[in-house]
Amino acid sequence: AGAGLLNFGTGNLQAIGLMLLLVLASLGLGYGLAGGPEQQRSTTALVTAMRNPGLALLLTGSHAPALPAVRLGVIVYALVTLVVLAVAGAAAGRRATTP
Repeated sequence: AGAGLLNFGTGNLQAIGLMLLLVLASLGLGYGLAGGPEQQRSTTALVTAMRNPGLALLLTGSHAPALPAVRLGVIVYALVTLVVLAVAGAAAGRRATTP
């Protein structure tokens, strides 16, 4: 599995870049469209950027079982999302605790 992930990453850098842009756009939309105080806007941005990788994996498993690269793509997207949201959540937490 590790070798497959490495091969996917090196062969699909453009796709990973687009995944990153999608997560950042989702964060921006969630923050921009949310109303209310800063904490509510940050929370809405984080929730908007989250996707349901479990459902995506279920759908790829049931509709594309012969295409393991599709499942791997969903896993990579979930990892990209996790990293971006961890950084965004840490930044939002620092802003919330700064007087």
